[in-house]
Amino acid sequence: FMTIQKKGNWAPYAAKLIGNAAVALCLVMFASPLSALKTVLKTKSARSIPLPFTLATVLNCFFWSVAGLKDFKDFTVYFPNICGLCLGLTQVALKVVFGNGPPATTMTKAEMDAELAM
Repeated sequence: FMTIQKKGNWAPYAAKLIGNAAVALCLVMFASPLSALKTVLKTKSARSIPLPFTLATVLNCFFWSVAGLKDFKDFTVYFPNICGLCLGLTQVALKVVFGNGPPATTMTKAEMDAELAM
């Protein structure tokens, strides 16, 4: 913080720096379940996306977006939460479209051995 200090009034700069870092970390947290996107598309199963975390993200981001836009009118409140809401809705859409994947088929040991031999 010494590099941004201007005549002893460093608090606003430090607050801005910490606020921007918090926004970046929130965006990473909101997008983290989408790290499994490749797996979801490959396997046609959204089993790797945690539904409780996703629903909590959608609800939390919705309410904070409304509060940030209506009450606070603060970019650092509404921007990451609108982004988080979009990312959360994307995750919900993947869960709806792919679900937990196709049901497992029951194969006999002979069928499994024949498939592995191919």
